Amino acid sequence: MPAAPLPANEKERLERLRRYGILDTPPEDAFERIVRLAAKVLDVPIATISLIDDGRQWFKARVGLDAPETARDAAFCAHAILGNDVLVVDDATQDPRFSDNPLVTGDPKIRFYAGAPLTTHDGYNLGTVCAIDKRPRKITAEQKSLLRDLSALAVDQMELRAAGRDALAQVDERIRIDAFKSAFISTVNHELRTPLTSIIGAVELINSGAAGDVSPEVAELLTIAGRNSAVLLRLINDLLDSAKIADGDMKFDVVVVDLDRIASESVENIANYFRDHHVAVTYTRAGETLVKADKVRLTQVMNNLLSNAVKFSPKGADVRVSLSKRDGQAEVSVTDRAGGIPESIRGRLFQKFVQGEQGIAERPGTGLGLSIAKAIIEQHGGKIGFDTETGAGTRFYFTLPLI
Repeated sequence: MPAAPLPANEKERLERLRRYGILDTPPEDAFERIVRLAAKVLDVPIATISLIDDGRQWFKARVGLDAPETARDAAFCAHAILGNDVLVVDDATQDPRFSDNPLVTGDPKIRFYAGAPLTTHDGYNLGTVCAIDKRPRKITAEQKSLLRDLSALAVDQMELRAAGRDALAQVDERIRIDAFKSAFISTVNHELRTPLTSIIGAVELINSGAAGDVSPEVAELLTIAGRNSAVLLRLINDLLDSAKIADGDMKFDVVVVDLDRIASESVENIANYFRDHHVAVTYTRAGETLVKADKVRLTQVMNNLLSNAVKFSPKGADVRVSLSKRDGQAEVSVTDRAGGIPESIRGRLFQKFVQGEQGIAERPGTGLGLSIAKAIIEQHGGKIGFDTETGAGTRFYFTLPLI
């Protein structure tokens, strides 16, 4: 079995791979969705996102395989990274490079292989998105094109993941407490928005049918990918809004609005998110409730409180939203039945970068949403706060003057 030769830029390629900090990391939904899509669109039982380091092929994501890695000498991917296009092997038993490969002669008995290189934006091939079958077969031009798109999507996820980590690492304690500096905002705009825009564009292109019809199952996966991209965009917007607040640059378009309508529309618009998390939501209306406010910014506050309630609620729980009027004030409250806010962070919950419960590892976010909500409500002459009880739940509320 001839081993694949090393790429000419092997030293630099390995350095580039390690800078991503992705090797030996836990599974992540964004990459798992890509391999499920690859398996669906190519109709194969096995698909992986493979990364080649100096001695092994390690799978960042995989479907149809149990092993987390293989030896580099046996990896089809080690051959695929030598070129700039999809490597296709119709029948591995007939290819002298692979006919006596242990992955061909033994499990998983590879016959068909198609691997699109994971090419970074500066030209390094780090691995592949590959599709594998246990029977010989051909690949269509359309499937080949889709595999290239999925590979580009995986690289964009890697770039986005690394850029987010690097950007947050640059924020020292002084910046965390005071404000984001202009250089950091530039990094957020360029290093996060650019790959995210590419991800959203690729998902929309495939889902539009421009590359051919997709099955309902694939369409559903694409919808999930689009939804999660929207979540990432909201996180970026939180970073930018926080900087605007710190610099006093947040603009408000204040007009007379109906708070009841804003609250009801917010509940309706987030209903699918509640259903996806198996959490019920009810809204108790108060009829027309007029206040002077920026509708977009109040909707932003509502979305933050509602999404937090879902995020920290167990499956089968319920969230109650209500609007009331008394003493010249309108009050909106969002009540969950989660575990309550730990005493250790109650006094600083509205500060930047503070997160409740298990925090960022299990419930990703910037930790900026509540600090932004507080600034918005206070700019409207209102107040925001919460009541919480350990093990029972939390009620967030904000008040605004009635007109």
